[in-house]
Amino acid sequence: MQQALEYACKLLSAENKIILVEEPGFNKAMAVFKNNGLDIHTVPVDDKGVVVSELPELLNPCALYLTPSHQFPTGVTLSIGRRYELLAWAKRNNVYIIEDDFDSELRYYSKPIPSLQSIDAENKVIYIGTFSKALSPSIRMGYMILPPQLLDIYLKKFENYNSTVPLLNQYVIACLIENGQYDRHVRRLNNIFRRRLEKFLEGFSDVKDKVEISSNGSGQYFLLKFSARTDQNMLIQKALEKGVRVYPTMQFWQEKAACPPNTLFLGFGKIDLKDIPDCINRLREAWLSGYNSQLNHPRG
Repeated sequence: MQQALEYACKLLSAENKIILVEEPGFNKAMAVFKNNGLDIHTVPVDDKGVVVSELPELLNPCALYLTPSHQFPTGVTLSIGRRYELLAWAKRNNVYIIEDDFDSELRYYSKPIPSLQSIDAENKVIYIGTFSKALSPSIRMGYMILPPQLLDIYLKKFENYNSTVPLLNQYVIACLIENGQYDRHVRRLNNIFRRRLEKFLEGFSDVKDKVEISSNGSGQYFLLKFSARTDQNMLIQKALEKGVRVYPTMQFWQEKAACPPNTLFLGFGKIDLKDIPDCINRLREAWLSGYNSQLNHPRG
């Protein structure tokens, strides 16, 4: 994904070094933009995705980067209405949209909303994705769909670059897609991750007035939201002492002071279903003393 963003940065206008991003947003994408000398401006996100009404009309940015299918890290999905509003804004302002279709395949209770690229009639969307989540991180293989005008520039700039992905890997994935095995694999993953998410929801259901799982039924992670003000570092350390790793959310905010102090990040992609009850019990035990004894004792 980061390599695709590197390419995209080099295709965008060199004259305007402003890029718009979601707040909060994907910190590893921000690192790419900063390394390319772009000036990052943020746009807020609510429960329907990026707030289109907050997008500037006169700033003249080179692009807007967003994760509409599964906003990182909040997990919300950009509504279909806002998608059309966003495309209209991009047309009015002659701005490219970089659509990172993060975790778009992993939706457990509803059908995916059409991507921005699929409903874009003005060729303003750069669409990127990866096979790392669905197949394996070690495969290091992603893809990028460019508007025709940018494709011509890409071919001129990078025609002599060698591909970093072995041809055999490309051939294997092409075969998986062509014969339908990739789709079947994704359906299996949806069933696996849905059951894991539901197990976590069940395990924290009796303390949701104190700690709530924030998820819209997609992806391989969720945010834990605490009802009281918390010390993130203390909670992380207490969990680690019990053998469970959770993460702060501060790195996803450009404006650090705006980061809610009562949220933590937990990924469950590598936790087996049978291990989740033990994971939940460890967290509850860890936070009994660390969270002013606000969580109840784990159920037997």
